Amino acid sequence: AALEDDPRDLQSVRSLQELSERTESWDETAALYEREVEILAEAEPERRKALWLQAAKLETHRKLDPARALRAFEAAARVSRLRLRRKVGNSSRSRRGSHPISTGL
Repeated sequence: AALEDDPRDLQSVRSLQELSERTESWDETAALYEREVEILAEAEPERRKALWLQAAKLETHRKLDPARALRAFEAAARVSRLRLRRKVGNSSRSRRGSHPISTGL
């Protein structure tokens, strides 16, 4: 009922994840992992990566959907690459001595 009121309610999604894991409703669990990733959008990259890996592992070990497992692994890799690019981009910018904020006073 809480998700019907607010489909972006993380607390409700996480509670349902725990319930679906305990009841071994694996397809629902994987769908809830993906739903949390959607809600998080660009926030919490480590959590998003972990959720994608959990979904992939679930799909692989429970033999639910190999194509879905592959998509989840690929999504986890994209999250990692984005974080790496940001770190590399930030460190190379600071080495050059440039800063995104101009201080030309």
